[in-house]
Amino acid sequence: YKFMGKDRIFDMLIVNRDTNRGLIIDTKWYESGGRSVQNDDQINTYCNLLKNDKKHLDITGCLLYAYDKPSSMDNIPSEEDTDWKLVTYELNVRQDFDNIKQEIRDIVNTYIM
Repeated sequence: YKFMGKDRIFDMLIVNRDTNRGLIIDTKWYESGGRSVQNDDQINTYCNLLKNDKKHLDITGCLLYAYDKPSSMDNIPSEEDTDWKLVTYELNVRQDFDNIKQEIRDIVNTYIM
């Protein structure tokens, strides 16, 4: 998507045409962390771009933080008043890859099915 003359590339964009739901996943890697206002602004921009282009979609923006240690945060829904939902998940990458894939599938199924 173009925004202010720049290309914006989503890490993942999944659209379910049957349910008219779209999910943008923006992945971040941190050795230690916490939420960042800059990351929130970025996913808001992505959601806004998609909503302006696909007004019929029910859009969720997901910040997916990957850590190499157990996580303390599951899903922290946004409390912002926007035309889309924002959610944040932490993913422990020090686990079996099949578990990682299943966690991502669960996120996707929650927001586009």
